[in-house]
Amino acid sequence: MNLKKHARLIVNAAINSVHPENLIRDCIQFDGQILKINSRKFNLDEFRSVSIIGAGKASAAMAFSLQQRIGDKLSTGFIITNYGNKIDCGKIEVVEAGHPISDANSLAATEKLLNLVQRLSESDLVICLISGGASALMESPLAGFTLTDIQNLNSCLLACGANIEEINILRKRFSKVKGGKLAAHIYPAQMINLVVSDVINDPLPIIGSGPLSPDYSTFKDAWNVVEKYDLQDEIPVSMSRYLQQGLTKMDTEMRSTDNRIFSRVFSFILGNNERARRAAIKHARVLCYKTIEIADPVQGEAREAAKKMVQFIRNQNFKQPTAIIWGGETTVRLRKKGKGGRNQEFVLAALAEMEDRSDSPFVLLSCGTDGRDGPTDAAGAMINEISYLNAINLQLDPKHFLDEHDSYTFFSLTDGLVKTGSTGTNVMDIGLYLGK
Repeated sequence: MNLKKHARLIVNAAINSVHPENLIRDCIQFDGQILKINSRKFNLDEFRSVSIIGAGKASAAMAFSLQQRIGDKLSTGFIITNYGNKIDCGKIEVVEAGHPISDANSLAATEKLLNLVQRLSESDLVICLISGGASALMESPLAGFTLTDIQNLNSCLLACGANIEEINILRKRFSKVKGGKLAAHIYPAQMINLVVSDVINDPLPIIGSGPLSPDYSTFKDAWNVVEKYDLQDEIPVSMSRYLQQGLTKMDTEMRSTDNRIFSRVFSFILGNNERARRAAIKHARVLCYKTIEIADPVQGEAREAAKKMVQFIRNQNFKQPTAIIWGGETTVRLRKKGKGGRNQEFVLAALAEMEDRSDSPFVLLSCGTDGRDGPTDAAGAMINEISYLNAINLQLDPKHFLDEHDSYTFFSLTDGLVKTGSTGTNVMDIGLYLGK
């Protein structure tokens, strides 16, 4: 039984299940007139024009599959995706921009997108495709803030260990498109919001910073994040001042679901981490493993989450080949400037906690479903029962590399990196343990 091979097959099944081509096939039907999304029907003959717009790591692949479905009904379109994910989508223009930090292309592309949706009427339909990465890829700062301000803010948030909900609560405060504001630009056109979720529990106001969703967060919520992570002196002064001034304001404009703008939006979650986990479990059973699903999302500081996972594994009594499968998204609070990502750090922390397990064959793997873990070319990492001894023989101390947040270097030297390339989708992370 080749555990490493099986681990890769199970992870590939999970990722394939949430590829946009498969999501569009399973969730959307079109008969030449009626567009059916799950159980909801839209008559495209009733609209003067049909446009497809969007942003995210999965949005180009979503656009490609959707335009193949609706064909001649499509009038025009514009998609913003990350570098390396551009594909030919016919009438839909696809441009690349910065992720996880916005760049000049992010701002220029967003302005072009906004120009496309201006002056639409109630007789027009806009289908918006949102997926993980949209927050960085689609950005238009409020007056008074610069691209450098946005970049500095996001760098602080990514380094401090904040989770995606906390990050996006702050991002919304400085944007013309986040927190339902894109919907305001598109209104009064009819909007269909198709979403691939990269956030725990699939909250529409958080995924991609909720460009077509009501925003229930406040200036107070945003300032709480700043205080929680001691960012008062880290974020740009102009942003800190703006947040403090906003503490006395009422955030009501984009909060009500009864708002006339959001009455024109129909939202659908097409894919999420749960779907990927289900596919992983199904494939593990095909390979004759007993399966244990950890339903609660794995989150929090990566090294602490790894310790809990190792303890859970130790508490199991394996009597047959078993696959433990989980999903979620951890964070890393950077204290040193090594190279790695949350999945690589999680696996390295697990290795440091497990130490020598050479008496019992196993594989532990964790990877990002988008194919990219942090600012690296790896999706994640994988260890087995001899990884610790191999490291010691190479005079590599896992705990030292963990303290330096240098997991990428460690796994490069020990042949533990998992590289999938860009997958065209993003539903957070998938992890598994195979043992017997």
